[in-house]
Amino acid sequence: MQTRKIHNYESVILVEETIAEYGYSPDKYGPASAKFVIATCRYCGKHHKIRKGFFNKAGSACHKKCKLEEQAFFSPMIYEEVRQKAKKTNLERYGVEHACQNLEIAKKISIVKSKNPSNITKKELYDWLISIGAKVSYNDRSVIFPLELDIVDKDKKVAVEFNGSFWHSEAFLDRAKAKNCHIHKMRECEAVGYRLVHIFEHTYLHHKDQVKNYLRSVFGLNEIKIGARKCIITHDNSNWFLNKYHIQGAPKGTTMFFNLVYDGEIVGCITAGKHHEKGGDSEACVLTRLVFRDNTTVQGGSSKLFSSLKKWAISSGYKKILSWSDNTISEGNIYDVLGFELEQEYDPSYFYFDAKNDRYCTKQSQRKTNKLRESGVSITDWNNSRSMYVIWDCGKKKWTYNIEEKKHCQDSSVIELMEKIRDNLSYDLVKEGYRGETPVHGSCYIASEAFYHLFGGGLEIKRYKLDNGIVHWWLERDGEVIDITREQFNFEIPYRLGRSCGFLTKGPSKRCKILMERVFASTLLS
Repeated sequence: MQTRKIHNYESVILVEETIAEYGYSPDKYGPASAKFVIATCRYCGKHHKIRKGFFNKAGSACHKKCKLEEQAFFSPMIYEEVRQKAKKTNLERYGVEHACQNLEIAKKISIVKSKNPSNITKKELYDWLISIGAKVSYNDRSVIFPLELDIVDKDKKVAVEFNGSFWHSEAFLDRAKAKNCHIHKMRECEAVGYRLVHIFEHTYLHHKDQVKNYLRSVFGLNEIKIGARKCIITHDNSNWFLNKYHIQGAPKGTTMFFNLVYDGEIVGCITAGKHHEKGGDSEACVLTRLVFRDNTTVQGGSSKLFSSLKKWAISSGYKKILSWSDNTISEGNIYDVLGFELEQEYDPSYFYFDAKNDRYCTKQSQRKTNKLRESGVSITDWNNSRSMYVIWDCGKKKWTYNIEEKKHCQDSSVIELMEKIRDNLSYDLVKEGYRGETPVHGSCYIASEAFYHLFGGGLEIKRYKLDNGIVHWWLERDGEVIDITREQFNFEIPYRLGRSCGFLTKGPSKRCKILMERVFASTLLS
């Protein structure tokens, strides 16, 4: 009998790569273990993530895309006469061209194929939310009547929809309804001031802990509170943390990890990588993940993590940071908080429900191969014949954070006053420990304070803590920088990272008054 597997390369478990990716050795676990390992793909030879038990059962590892190419060599469905015969048989037996389009058969697939024998439903999710203190109602029609919402918290104006994989796919719904049903409910909720979170059945079944971690945070029910000031930033590989707590797991191609560590343990993580598209913006890096430990709120954690990422991005020569939010589960509010600008909102896209293998697949993983294109079979027919059904999401938002440095103010009156202040600086106005080669060194605070009062106020006061621990002060007018003492540094100040603040005294300090008097005197003499 002809094998249906093509072994272009030897497929083996890679011990060192597994340790680097997940922090454990595959040899620690038995042959049927559900732990992920890294192995070589038998078809393309590249690295592939697979559960150890699946690897041993199959005898090799293979990417989804590679399996599709394998099937193209052996599947009889590439032949038109076979496809027509299959459609004829299905029409005779079930009244539809594809067996899974028959409701009775589809029901059996949806239930029998479930890996969880208890057939987990939205009721379990509702019961769990009640158990942790959420004040929610079930099957509520009062918010967007006559439409029903599965779970609703009217005090916090948050709703959750639990979407069954079969019933919300094109196996059951026609394309127009399948494409619009999720985003329609989302828009209806937005219109009455509610946030709607869509949870898809198999996302919950396969990532239950991560979904619960996310929803606990959405409903504001985290029990552990930590201040970000008590945390430090590290850069160790933390894919294990992302896989444990983020719904999407660890991203591919992470360039830098930023871990928020409290009492020796990671409590939060943000990651940066390169643009995922070929020919993408080379001047931009991408914020790929942001997640915190289960049941934990780190006050100021997102800002501290992002501040560290910004510093790295600037030092790496990037001019902007990109990221995408999924409307299905997020409104993207954290990006507003961090200073991003909404660049574009995308229409709903889709993914596939693989009914045979009880999982979701991305649309990118199901692209037609050259073999299929030559056969003339449509992607819809090809996927339906394999029980692959489209599910539509709510679209995405693209966010941009511009980190190009701010311009220095070129107004002649500003430059003239800056020069007069610089000319009247002296060592007696500089605190001990801050004095340098010239009186300009260590005088950023007193110079900025004097300029502010001499100019008549109306300026934004900024400060930034440098890597050496010293705080640098300057002013801004309409976004343009007024830095009187910038000549003391032999490197660029990341003005974009400056924090708005006030001076340490309500009125001019003693040293400021002395400097202002000198400027007045020099002006009268001139």
